[in-house]
Order: sequence, then structure tokens, then C-alpha cells
Amino acid sequence: MYIFLVLLAEVKGLIVF
Repeated sequence: MYIFLVLLAEVKGLIVF
């Protein structure tokens, strides 16, 4: 579930790795 939230955040541009 955590991974899903991270991917969703990346799509929204909130998190950049």
C-alpha cells in the first residue's frame, strides 16, 4: 500500500526521486 501512495505522489509531482 505504501508503494502505491508513493507512486501516486510521484504522478502528482509532490515527490521527486
